[in-house]
Amino acid sequence: MHTDCFFCHIRTLEKQIKKFAPPEHVRKKLVGEFIDKYTGLQKQYNPYAAAAIHAMIRKYLKIEDPYETEKAESNRKALEILKIWREKIDQASNKPYHALKLALAANIIDFGPGHEFDIARDIERLQAQQLAIDDSENLFANINSATKILYLADNAGEIIFDKLFLKQIACADITVAVRGFPVINDATMEDAKIAGLSEVAKIIHNGNDAPSTLLDRCSSEFMKTYHDADIIIAKGQGNFEGLMFAKDPRIFFALVAKCNVIANFIGIEKDQTALVNSSRIDKTKKSKLN
Repeated sequence: MHTDCFFCHIRTLEKQIKKFAPPEHVRKKLVGEFIDKYTGLQKQYNPYAAAAIHAMIRKYLKIEDPYETEKAESNRKALEILKIWREKIDQASNKPYHALKLALAANIIDFGPGHEFDIARDIERLQAQQLAIDDSENLFANINSATKILYLADNAGEIIFDKLFLKQIACADITVAVRGFPVINDATMEDAKIAGLSEVAKIIHNGNDAPSTLLDRCSSEFMKTYHDADIIIAKGQGNFEGLMFAKDPRIFFALVAKCNVIANFIGIEKDQTALVNSSRIDKTKKSKLN
């Protein structure tokens, strides 16, 4: 775990403690368990550590979905501006590409610590911005010959714009995978229902509670879909961190770089958007994340 990630997790604990205001003895137990486990956690990649830390938060605060309110608000605000963006996509000269950029911009919706955003304003800003890395030509060429596509969703609210992109894909067999259990503001089956994703794809969950796709922890149903896919589109930093060393040319990472650790690793600036094929990722840079 990178030291920046450690401080990020500390801020997560602080935010949830302040939000739910548990008794002091509960606060001490939560923070104490994190400190006790830190030596082990720091040896893991961030998604594994994040899963453990959010499990602690649920355990001590006794709340199954600590970000339920934030997710509901994200879905509501996204649906509010959906009509505007649907019309913009309909009028675009290259609908699939503009819809892709919109889905990328919507990855800004993230309640990670230290990350602030305005859904309407920031999606507008990021959708207009040029991609820092743009492997879309490769992606669309592969989509044209694909029979099965797996789309790894990231956040609630964001998936409403993912649907607009998926409607532009000419593939009869698209599967969207969401998280198996609530974690941060990541999308679950309930959020997929709100977004109406079943209208454009089959919906499954990955059977895991990490804010990522950790293949050694996913369900057998998910893994079959994963192995059978011709193309895998992985949204967000969480999915990137879980799959970045897979070196699988089927995988296209679509994200906003929300922290300097990931931005530097990819080779872009913080707050830039990117569509990156997995074959570009340099395995020799692993040490930069620890």
